[in-house]
Amino acid sequence: MTEVGGLGIYPIVLFGAVFLGLVKLIVIVSQMHSAIKVLEEKVKVLFEIHNKAQEEQNVWKQEQMVSIIADAIKTKVSSGGNSTT
Repeated sequence: MTEVGGLGIYPIVLFGAVFLGLVKLIVIVSQMHSAIKVLEEKVKVLFEIHNKAQEEQNVWKQEQMVSIIADAIKTKVSSGGNSTT
């Protein structure tokens, strides 16, 4: 086995492999972190869109209900309104 400064080459190769593994791990974790941030932003926007659509639907339902009630009142008024049974 080749000796470097009285040590075998195996510990140096092993240390290099561990070092490269740690560097790769750091790169992968940082990429994951940025991907998670992007997903968080997309989910936030999706919830905002959903909530806005839900509010618009509720307003539409309220407008429809008011229209139905107004039509019922107009019908009752135009038919005399004094029907007591």
